Amino acid sequence: MTGTPQGGIISPVISNFVLDGLEKAVKRAVEPFTKSAKEEKTVQYKDENGITRKRLISTKINVIRYADDFVVFGRSRRLLLTVKKGIAKFLRERGV
Repeated sequence: MTGTPQGGIISPVISNFVLDGLEKAVKRAVEPFTKSAKEEKTVQYKDENGITRKRLISTKINVIRYADDFVVFGRSRRLLLTVKKGIAKFLRERGV
């Protein structure tokens, strides 16, 4: 009985205020991977034979917001899972 009704005209406006800063939170979440959300990075790993190899990974992330919705696109599942944790923290701080 309290709050703003879903689909009400003010709902997307309030959501935009709440989501302000989401893009920065996503970029902070990928900092352990790289210095920039649009950067490629070379990582070393060992293959199944124990040989050290180098691999180029892309940490490019895109955030799309429209009214009270958002979508995050990224190159790898591991990267997106890290971003998901960052988004959850961001939303928790705002009571969402």
